[in-house]
Amino acid sequence: MNNITKPPPVINYKGKGYDKVIEALGGDPEDIEVNGKKIFAEKNLDNLQKHRVHNILKDKKPEDVKVALEVSEKMGLNNPHDVLEIVEIVSADVKGMSKFVIILFLFLFFSFSFIFIILFSISIFYLIN
Repeated sequence: MNNITKPPPVINYKGKGYDKVIEALGGDPEDIEVNGKKIFAEKNLDNLQKHRVHNILKDKKPEDVKVALEVSEKMGLNNPHDVLEIVEIVSADVKGMSKFVIILFLFLFFSFSFIFIILFSISIFYLIN
């Protein structure tokens, strides 16, 4: 048997569920810029990225996505993969942790040295579990 994962089929990016993506982003994905790049414009996405945009953004609160886009801007991110990761982190409901704690975690995570980042991540992981 072949265990290679097949890429997702070509989707109609502006089809079913696109209205939920627009709602989550607070505007047309074609117009959303992060650090000067239109990261959710259909022409800039491959099929896998289109699926991720739909699957991640369709159920997110607009205020969470707005915070994630602001954090992404300040971190200098400009590709869909990284920005969607920040959206998932910001919108996570981690055992009652407030949004402030999650955003503080993000700030600390990306502000200090690499060694500190690894140690801090491990400690958060053990606190959550």
